[in-house]
Amino acid sequence: MSEHVHDGCANGDHDQVDRISNLPASVLAHILSFLPIRDAVKTMQLRSFGSLWASIDNLDLNLCLFHNCNRVVARDSDDFKFIDFVHQALLLHQKSHIHRLHLSLRGLLHVVQLSHAIPSDPCVHSQELLKRETDLADMCIHFAMRKEVKILDLDFVACDEEWLKHCTFLHKGRYRVSDCLFSCDSLQQLSLVYCRVVAPARQICMKSLQTLCLRHVYLDDSTVENLVSGCPLLENLSLIRCYGLQKRNFASPNLKYIKIFHHTSSGLEISGPNIKVLHLRSGLFRDFKLNNYSSALYVTLGFCSAPLVDAKSYEEYQGVRTMLEQCKYAQALTIEAHFLKGTCGMNEELQFPL
Repeated sequence: MSEHVHDGCANGDHDQVDRISNLPASVLAHILSFLPIRDAVKTMQLRSFGSLWASIDNLDLNLCLFHNCNRVVARDSDDFKFIDFVHQALLLHQKSHIHRLHLSLRGLLHVVQLSHAIPSDPCVHSQELLKRETDLADMCIHFAMRKEVKILDLDFVACDEEWLKHCTFLHKGRYRVSDCLFSCDSLQQLSLVYCRVVAPARQICMKSLQTLCLRHVYLDDSTVENLVSGCPLLENLSLIRCYGLQKRNFASPNLKYIKIFHHTSSGLEISGPNIKVLHLRSGLFRDFKLNNYSSALYVTLGFCSAPLVDAKSYEEYQGVRTMLEQCKYAQALTIEAHFLKGTCGMNEELQFPL
């Protein structure tokens, strides 16, 4: 990165003019906030930036900057370098408040990959990595809470998510989210990928949380119930390839947007009297049992199973009919291709008001 630009003068000479040094420190810090933390720290070598990186309010702690994502077998040394770097960066950070913190790790998944592939190998280094990444994740959560973070994104898969999508033996993430996170008053958006969420003994109290996105997360009905009830401002909830749920009544008065993709616990019951936007996608229609969601204005249904009209089960046929009838007040109904093919063979006509 160069600090200088050339500005032509009237006499034809070219002098080096340092325009960056004239910018306010707040503007320079804002510029740095768009960079991954590793690149932001490198600007210490530039006189105009100095230690401004320690005042940025957007911390992107991305493991992928420290290793080759295309390498089949990950090297623990890359992960250790990343952990050491993040630890030092958090200790040196000076700003009292931060807007966003993103942390991506994959050692918590890597341990399981190696253990499954080579059962006889004790994976000493990976077990050490598991402990250090667990400690780092806890440290980041405490750091974010102390800095009154607004947006927190914890990703324990990083660039291995495609591998995880095709994994048949691994469901529960190895990292259990620290209980203290569920008492964070400042947090407005929370995203968790590949971990375990267990309701703490004390009541969940996240007064400002508006958006919650969970991907590859293990949680049970009581945990979701406590999350929804403990987040009075929650409006947007996404559950992507989550595990452990059986029955859920999304009755929170402010919860308006529900997205559930690829649910794997057959027969999840969903009731949402105040939902305005509902998006469901899964392998089988019978993965969901829907009740009381006629308030939904925008509905998207997508199931990849074989056409249900071929099924002999009258109960399944009635389920499809009931599901579509509850959409009759929707302003927009989107039916994805496979599900549409299955419903076109229905002999009975459904009446939708104009």
